[in-house]
Amino acid sequence: MHEKRVTYVQAAHRSGLSRESLTAWRVRNIPDVTSLEAVLGVLGLRLEVVDAETGRRFEPRPETMANLGATLAERETCRARFLERRAARRAAQAGASMLRHNGGPPLMPEPKA
Repeated sequence: MHEKRVTYVQAAHRSGLSRESLTAWRVRNIPDVTSLEAVLGVLGLRLEVVDAETGRRFEPRPETMANLGATLAERETCRARFLERRAARRAAQAGASMLRHNGGPPLMPEPKA
């Protein structure tokens, strides 16, 4: 990543993974192949399977690549939804905090007895 001048945040955003997942790979977690390929793709690299004895490269079948593309697209969609919900939640929290701080009405009305 250093050679390609890509930060963890950039790689995470482009691959659809979280920054925490990427940093965890260094010390405690092992990535699955799909996640590894997603990050390698961001870096302009790819994972290859090579026969150790003959040096022959094995190319993935087209349907495997189509499935990978669909998986990555789905992951990106899920991440976009997550970011939208997080932004809405933070905006709501900031608004509630401002109301409480400024002496505004409480967020939830008191139950009537």
